[in-house]
Amino acid sequence: MDADARPRTGYDTTTTTPDERLPVLDDCHLLTSGRTSNVYLLNDTQVVRRLHDPDASFDNVELIRYLDTEDFPTARLVQAQGPDLVLERLHGPTLLQSLDVQDVSISEGVRILLDLHEALHGITAPPPGVAARVIGQGECIVHLDLHPANVLMTDEGPFLIDWEAAGLGPAGLDLATTALVFAEIVADEDEYARPALALLRAFTTLTGPAFSDHIADAATHRASSRTADPEEVELIPRAQAIVERELARH
Repeated sequence: MDADARPRTGYDTTTTTPDERLPVLDDCHLLTSGRTSNVYLLNDTQVVRRLHDPDASFDNVELIRYLDTEDFPTARLVQAQGPDLVLERLHGPTLLQSLDVQDVSISEGVRILLDLHEALHGITAPPPGVAARVIGQGECIVHLDLHPANVLMTDEGPFLIDWEAAGLGPAGLDLATTALVFAEIVADEDEYARPALALLRAFTTLTGPAFSDHIADAATHRASSRTADPEEVELIPRAQAIVERELARH
């Protein structure tokens, strides 16, 4: 599919070209801070995602470019340079924020997530020249971190971001990982546990047992992730049991 088929309001790559040296970015440009990287505002149409480790580089650069050729709704990659990714700037709240202020209902939010899963898993696997890690048996493109905080609600629709965990694997593994993310919040028993349980129940109601064979693998994969938070890892066994319990309800 032609990448130009998906319009971009105000999208412009002329301000940053491949191999162009990036300007100094400091806290006044900071948009968000994460466990492995920060996101900085570069200009009106572009952001820079910068790894904390200056000697590291991003995986899945070729996969992100391939997704754009397939017209999948994600931020276009302008430039990859060492620890930096220059990306199209997307405007809008996250799905998590929209759920929190009730601009999007639980059922609508789950439908958005499942539509993104379906669209992603329906893409033809990239050709051999596109580097992508293989995770389990299967040739679907899997995100493996598809949850409301990684979906931006733009005027053009929901866009999926943050592809560090992505690769090729079974679709059920991707679905199971989304369920586990909800269940980890339930297991943490904080103020977000009740809405997370509502999301998990709506999610498993719509999927049914489609991913039941992949729950254990998803738990193992999340626990072994190099970006995993130790406190989150401790929640995974209980989260796995919560997902299995919810699937047994259907």
